[in-house]
Amino acid sequence: MTNNLKLDGRPYSFKHHEMQIAIASDQHPHKVVTKCSQVGLTELELRLVAAIAAVTRSRIIYVLPSARFSEKVSADRFYPILKDSPLLFSMLHTNVKSAAMRKIGNSTVYFVGASTDSQAISIPATHLIIDEENFCDAEVLGKFNSRLRHAAEDPVTGLRGVRQRFSTPTIPKYGVSKQYDASDMKKYHVKCKKCNTWQIPSYYKDYVIPGYDGEIALFSAQDLTHPTYLVDKAYVKCQKCGTDLWASLMDPDCRQWVAEKPSIIDLSGYQVSPIDVPFYNKIPSIFKQLEGYTKQDHRNFVVGLAHEDANNSFLMSIFDNTEMSHFISLLNAARTTLSNIRIGVDIGKTSHIVVLQKRSNNSLWVLHLATLVSAPGRTIASLVQVYIDVFKPDMTVVDAGPDFSTSQTLIHDNQYGTVFGCEYRRSVPEAYSYIELKDEDGVVKADRSGVLSTVMELHNKAKIHYPDGSEVQVLKEHLEVTKKVVRKGEMGDVVTFPKPTQPDHYAHALAYAVIADMAADKEDYLGQPVGVLPSISGVTIGSKVQQ
Repeated sequence: MTNNLKLDGRPYSFKHHEMQIAIASDQHPHKVVTKCSQVGLTELELRLVAAIAAVTRSRIIYVLPSARFSEKVSADRFYPILKDSPLLFSMLHTNVKSAAMRKIGNSTVYFVGASTDSQAISIPATHLIIDEENFCDAEVLGKFNSRLRHAAEDPVTGLRGVRQRFSTPTIPKYGVSKQYDASDMKKYHVKCKKCNTWQIPSYYKDYVIPGYDGEIALFSAQDLTHPTYLVDKAYVKCQKCGTDLWASLMDPDCRQWVAEKPSIIDLSGYQVSPIDVPFYNKIPSIFKQLEGYTKQDHRNFVVGLAHEDANNSFLMSIFDNTEMSHFISLLNAARTTLSNIRIGVDIGKTSHIVVLQKRSNNSLWVLHLATLVSAPGRTIASLVQVYIDVFKPDMTVVDAGPDFSTSQTLIHDNQYGTVFGCEYRRSVPEAYSYIELKDEDGVVKADRSGVLSTVMELHNKAKIHYPDGSEVQVLKEHLEVTKKVVRKGEMGDVVTFPKPTQPDHYAHALAYAVIADMAADKEDYLGQPVGVLPSISGVTIGSKVQQ
């Protein structure tokens, strides 16, 4: 690369990007890099792709969040790399005019997007490069992964094909963060020149702003103008002797990649922070960028850390800091006259039911929750019917899949317009409440992301009250793994709730109960803004933008 490639007319070098040398030299077939922005990883990967294409017979699929973005990268960043190299340009098949495909020697490089299923090109590949994985559609990426099934098998690891993924992180345990956690987890250590201690500085523990004694996690854009907080003198301290590490950070001889889990051999992982490219990331500037970013984006893009808060996660502190409701058993419910009841049911091998009561200030109180298991002579529909008979809800919403017969039975056996089967959609025509009622069919179509965003906001604003008990602990576990993620689509940023690997059934049972409340008291949700994830640009949830 350094012999045949140029950058800005000069021979390409790793000066001020020395941390890239190990990443570029790593021959492991499966590699993941979680990174902050502006550390040159896309530039490095494009040059690696050009070099691989020139010296091998390969089919390389280079994936970016959208087709438009991928073609722009091909035209504005990849093509100039080829043009600036006499060797590579002589190997370029100039008769191929498409920015979506470049033929170099015996290799072909495909630049594609990952925002819609149609973009998952159906060709076998030897290499799959995923740029900004966390902002791609996870389901589309799954289709791309299958393109390596017929690639050559690595003799050491037994893995097929070359798969490299790198991205700015978003939330913990998702996308590139999840992959990195499963890798050998290499970090770029630094040796203090004063005490010779090797370490990995922590943004939350080792970054120092003279005059500021609070937690770095709480330092905000508003604090930048505080007269006693010396942001221009901010530094990173040695964990042992407390000295300023800047001279050590700038010295490549004091830096070294070290694997936290060296016994992991099937995935090579790197975590890149801004101080791994210190020449371009002075410590004061890391803090000053708080002014141009939300906290979420600052942690992700500037610091390179996964981050969760009320915008993308169900806060577990709500359970301890909100007035609790009282659990009402079926027996007590049969003896009590209740009003404004809504029921939500998630259907599965084990089904989950949530009973809500609407009270003043539009608060929702969970009165009962339970798991339901069918048995011979005892269907899920019959079990749910018991709850309907006892709690007498104004509205019940039942998961219409995978077994639509349950919802159909309940719709048939109850008063017209009181039971609906719910079908999740990516969007619905309704502009505000994210649901569309089809009374004649007994069906409610719901924007999945919009509804779950509404439930998350209600929960985090302490509008939902929960009882105590072991079943609530299960609900907490289901809510904790339910996360909101923003990714780029062809028409802008889109919020999604990826399906977690752990159970999330109660999150959906609660969502169906909230849908029931939306259907019963639709006016309460008209014009209600829904909390969204901060992003580089505006975030669109559902089918319409809230005004």
